[in-house]
Amino acid sequence: MWTGLARTLRLPSTRVLPVTGSQAPDGSRRPPIGVTDSSARSAPHGRGFPPEFVEEVRSASRIVEVVSEHVTLKRAGRSWKGLCPFHGEKTPSFHVDEAKGFYHCFGCGEGGDVYRFVMQIDALSFPEAVKHLASRSGIPIPERRQPDARDQLRERLFLVNDTAQSFFVSSLQGNEGRNARAYLERRGFGQEIQEGFGLGLAPEGWQNLRDELGRRRIEEREMTASGLIVRAEGGRTYDRFRSRITIPIRALSGRTVSFGGRILGDGEPKYLNGPETAVYSKGEQLFGLDRARTAIRRSQRAVLVEGFFDAIALHAGGIQESVAVLGTALTPGQARLLSRFTEKVILCFDGDEAGQRATKKSLEILLAEGLDVSVLTLPGGEDPDDALKARGREDFLRRLDGASSFFDFLIRVSAREHDLATPSGRVKALGELLPFVVNARDPVLRAELTDTAASGLGLRPELVRDQVRQHLRRGGGGPVHSGLEEVLEDSEITTAERTLLSWLISEARVRELFRSRMGEEGWALLSRGGLYETLLSEPDDGFDLSHALEALPHQAWRRLVTRCAFDADLEPVPSEDLSEKVGDLLARLGISSQARARQDKAEIERELVSAINSGELDRARELQDRLQELAKAMYA
Repeated sequence: MWTGLARTLRLPSTRVLPVTGSQAPDGSRRPPIGVTDSSARSAPHGRGFPPEFVEEVRSASRIVEVVSEHVTLKRAGRSWKGLCPFHGEKTPSFHVDEAKGFYHCFGCGEGGDVYRFVMQIDALSFPEAVKHLASRSGIPIPERRQPDARDQLRERLFLVNDTAQSFFVSSLQGNEGRNARAYLERRGFGQEIQEGFGLGLAPEGWQNLRDELGRRRIEEREMTASGLIVRAEGGRTYDRFRSRITIPIRALSGRTVSFGGRILGDGEPKYLNGPETAVYSKGEQLFGLDRARTAIRRSQRAVLVEGFFDAIALHAGGIQESVAVLGTALTPGQARLLSRFTEKVILCFDGDEAGQRATKKSLEILLAEGLDVSVLTLPGGEDPDDALKARGREDFLRRLDGASSFFDFLIRVSAREHDLATPSGRVKALGELLPFVVNARDPVLRAELTDTAASGLGLRPELVRDQVRQHLRRGGGGPVHSGLEEVLEDSEITTAERTLLSWLISEARVRELFRSRMGEEGWALLSRGGLYETLLSEPDDGFDLSHALEALPHQAWRRLVTRCAFDADLEPVPSEDLSEKVGDLLARLGISSQARARQDKAEIERELVSAINSGELDRARELQDRLQELAKAMYA
């Protein structure tokens, strides 16, 4: 129901053209090192290419043929029509006009020329799209005259990453990788998964990769700029990843931008991630999206998990629309990236407390991007890998299909974190839910969430609607209205309790009967015991209501007492059979003398067991006698 019509596309540039740089001592060409500007922005049109070349490539690239490589098109009058590749839909709204050379989707609003299509579908920059289409059409690419320092650095870092990836894969497949391969097999990651995700091994030792990069004539400053090699304070350099399974992190184009590592055996941290570099910004990438995007578009949903191995395990189990968060928490950039491929996301984080906290934080980010979010909470604190292994693919798919709405999940969390049996607990829970309600752009959805919040928290719908209106007037901010807890307190008072309060205030005889039936501390059996304690502490002769009101600690209680004192609709104090009438009221409130006796009996029985266990025989005999006397009184 949460639509993503206002989504913003960010197209990270992940591939550059080989260019020449300055001459290195060995005669090879090297670019300058140290440029750190991110190149997630697409290049300006024509940068590095003559305008006439750009137009030549455009003319040679028939848009219907290019689009047909990704979308099944059918003739519809003068244009072609198909299902949009940029959002999930069942009725075709994606049109291609071959004569004009443009496409447009009437569902999500995306549109442009053949370059724009290739940039969107393959996440390429403009120069990359030009190169791709030129190669497709067999048009030679002119040499770029003015190399860009940023692009040179990026190309060199890609070379470092590619070299490292080859080294890691070779290490895994060699003799030194026997234990690592056995571990992966035990995890259910066979040869096909190992190759598909490019899993490798960083061997034990401090300079294995560093030495390999040196043999490939990669300069030390390029090694450290990649993040794979770390420079210590003394100037010594060493491998970042050691004795770890390596997991390449790939951009949508398939190029390796960084690595993660899972330790073999014991040790901390269990997982280690590469740092941000000129080719890697973890807040703009999702692990596995390069492999999952086709399945995401086909299934019209994405399953978002926390870790590398959770995503890999789901792919191994045939749930290929799965991707993982990079970094410690989901970012707005990652949510925007995901929104390019689907409008529906199922959050499937670990079922432990930390995983549920991460789910709650991620919800806010995904919903802000206009995504339709469900939550799969796994039993017993399991992670997705555990759940898949324990019960199999079919069970996991059923759970995904039955995932809770994000709002039902939030209500369950609120029920665990707050005491919904009390007004203050319900007010706190409502305060956490209200931002999600008021941020719903669709009025129908907002009304539905309002009613769901009321039902889930045990509140009257009109109270919640009033709080929503107040939040909307304040622009969606601010706390729950300070008077709501008092309103809830007031709304929970039964007629029987209001009548009892009215009589206690009005008649000393009622206060005497209350004490005789319930004992001096009978007020403790009532939910608002402190209120009754204050009223009963006033002397019967010369009862001062004003003094009692001043002594009450809560404004809600003061309002309740004054309301009962002047409520003409309440039954007046009877002139006859007062004792019987008071007994009826106490029974209706569930605090009759029988109720008090049952509480006393339970307390004595607990003390008796404790005395017997501790060997206090005299104390045990005394408690046994009291228990027998109480039983006689209860059943006389």
